[in-house]
Parts: sequence; structure tokens; C-alpha cells
Amino acid sequence: MNAELARDNAVRARCELDIPALKGKIFLNTADQGPKPACVHQTMQAIENDIFLNSPSLVEVYARLHGAVEEARDSLAEFFRAKREETVFVRGIADALNLLLPGLPLGPGDEVITTDQENPAVLLPLLHGAEERGYTVRYLKIGPDTATTMEAFTALLGPKTRLAVMSHVSHITGFTLPVRAMSSAARQNGTLTIWDGAQSAGQMVLEFPELDCDVYLAAGYKWMLGMHGTSVMLAREEFLERIRPSAVGVGAEARVNCNTGEYTLKKGGGKFEFGSRYLPPFAALGAAAQYMNSWGMETVSRRVAALRTFFIDRLRNIPGLCLLSPENNAEGSGIVSFTFEDFDAARFVREAWEQEKIVIKTRTLCPYMPNWPTGLGVRVSLHFFNTTEEAQALAGRIEHFARGKNI
Repeated sequence: MNAELARDNAVRARCELDIPALKGKIFLNTADQGPKPACVHQTMQAIENDIFLNSPSLVEVYARLHGAVEEARDSLAEFFRAKREETVFVRGIADALNLLLPGLPLGPGDEVITTDQENPAVLLPLLHGAEERGYTVRYLKIGPDTATTMEAFTALLGPKTRLAVMSHVSHITGFTLPVRAMSSAARQNGTLTIWDGAQSAGQMVLEFPELDCDVYLAAGYKWMLGMHGTSVMLAREEFLERIRPSAVGVGAEARVNCNTGEYTLKKGGGKFEFGSRYLPPFAALGAAAQYMNSWGMETVSRRVAALRTFFIDRLRNIPGLCLLSPENNAEGSGIVSFTFEDFDAARFVREAWEQEKIVIKTRTLCPYMPNWPTGLGVRVSLHFFNTTEEAQALAGRIEHFARGKNI
């Protein structure tokens, strides 16, 4: 057993203790939702037990709950190297966009850029806003490489471009856009930038000040390994001060006078956090950030890159396979997608689970991607807790399928 394999197995042994859902299966579906470490579950359980046993209406219980949420905010601000005032809890990417977009001065004649590989969490709020307010959505074609994509983006920027909303990492192919370069180009054009970090936060090093964007939306329940329904909106203080939320409620106010009808909202991100939200999962997201930090995001990023290199190397010579993801690590991520001609991807995914307990997912291939096959492909998610043995097991199954298909 070589040193690399020994390290691989040592990491996995610790991960199986920390993340019980990994046992007895090959979990390659973090892009959908990540498995939960015990510390996340225990944080949730402790808070829920406090509420259950002591009553949520007690002042002490209320204070402990909100104190845990603020501790989580500190942990996440540290994780992303952001100011705590810039760190806002939201339920998800779509939740944040539905809060932000109506507060931006967009209307007829204005243009908003997005990409040709967006998740409906981004695309639907943009299209709904365009229908309601009359702005135009323009699409950036991603690929085949960073230079071409950057050139296409700068060509789209013009005097009418008010906003760009794009995914840092494509949920279909895993292609990674150059956030800083694109944000800087947009800023020089007077264009605001909002980035969907659903598929990036937790698998790569992210320092918010270095991204040069106005808003970065980080999903907490995928690569971050937090609970479903938790995300973080990182927003520049200047942006937060200039935007008015589309919806408000209890918790968003700095003060309110029921007699005069006068009120003021909290400064910064506090005005976006309102209503009867279920708070224990947000407190647990702080535990998830601490868990990821215990590994070190540089270490996580290196392991993801090494695993994708190993996996792609084993896909290269499989007959008939169409690799949809970038081959190099600079443009790729932990997401690796593939398809075949006339591919029954849903059946492949189902049988991978039934026969070998491999957890993967189909992904709809966009018909507006020129020269791409349409229908369904398979998306594989490689996170730091996966091993080369697991990647090899899936690659072997794919090769067996391909050779059987081509006999």
C-alpha cells in the first residue's frame, strides 16, 4: 500500500466516524446535498432539546438560541473572511435573489447577464423579474475555456448592463468561472455582480474581499455539509446600505412605533433577516463551517482536485463516453459530468445504487448548448471525504457499461 493510498484511507476512516451517512455506500452526490457531520446534528439536537425541554418562550432559552445563531455568524464570517455585518442568513439562493432583485433599479431598456448553464434557482427569479419589470436577460455561453468565456463576457458588457447574476461553478458541468476577473470587469462597466456559490462554497478556498463582487451567495447544505434550507449571503456594506429589501417583518426593524407608523430598518444585512424562521439549522451551519475549517480548506481543495484528476484520467479511454466537464483542474471542480449517445442516464443511476450502492444523479443537458447532446447526463460529485477506490469503482462500472453497449 503506497503512502497516497494510506492517507486516502486514513482520511476516509476519520470521515466515517464524523459523517455516519458515508458508511456502506459510495456517496458521490454532494452537489445535490451533502451528508451531515455529527457535530452539525449534535448542535441541532442540543438546541432543539433546550426548546423542547425548557419551552421556547423562556427568556433564557430565547437568548441561548439567538446567541448560538450569532456565534454561527461569527464562524461563517471567519470562514469566508468577511465582516460579520456582511454575513446574512438566508434559506437559499432563490430566497436571496427574491429579496434582492426587486430592490434594484431595473426596468425597460436595462440588461441583466446570466449564463447558459444556470440552475432554476437563479434563472426563474431573473425571468420573473424581466416579465414584471421589462428588463432584458442576456446569456453568456460558458466555455470551452476561461479565456473564451472571459472574452464573451466583456463583449456582453455595455452601457445598458446593470447587473450580472451567474454561478461560480456550473451545476451541470462543474466549469468554474473566474469570479474576480469577471467582477472587476463588471465593476469598471458600472455593473453590479451577484454570484451563486451553491456549488463552490465548501469545496474551494473563498475569501469574500478577494472576489471583488457585490454579493456572493453560499449554499450551506451542499459542499458545506450543513442542514437543508440554510445559506449565507455575503454582501458588501455599501451594497447593503443602498438596497431596500423587497419584504420585511419582525426582526428586520431597528425601531417601530405602532402609534405613529414610523419605523427604521436595521443597517446592513440585519434588515434581510425577518419573520418566524426556524433558527436551529442556522446555528448548526456554524458547526459545519468549523468542521470544514478543521480539515483546512486548502487541504479540501487539493483533495478534490486530486480526485477529479484521478477520475477523469480513468474516463479518457472509455469508448463512446462524452465528457461534459473541463479536463483541467483550473477550469474544473468536484463536479464531473458525462453522457453517451442514446444514454438511459436514469437507469444507469438507479442500477448503480441497486447493484453497488453508488449514489450519483442525473442532470438535464441544456438544449441551447451548441453541439451538445440533449436529454440526461450523469453528474458525479467528488468531495474531500471520497477516495480513489470509490472513484475507481464508479469508473469501472462506467467502462463496463460502455463496453457492453459497444459490443
